[in-house]
Amino acid sequence: MSGNYKKEKAQLIAKAEALDKKAEVQPLSSLEIDLKHFYKERLTSLLWEEEVKWYQRAKTTRLLSGD
Repeated sequence: MSGNYKKEKAQLIAKAEALDKKAEVQPLSSLEIDLKHFYKERLTSLLWEEEVKWYQRAKTTRLLSGD
């Protein structure tokens, strides 16, 4: 994974956690709820992309070691 993915992942996690903490104290506005859902959906997408890249890398490594 490139550094940009790691940075974006860390930022998304931090923003989602901040909204979770705020939700414990007071109700979130509809905009904040939408933002929270967006952050979590984007994070899920990033994690899926990361997993696919690891599978592709593992597949390539197995093919190379098999030669």
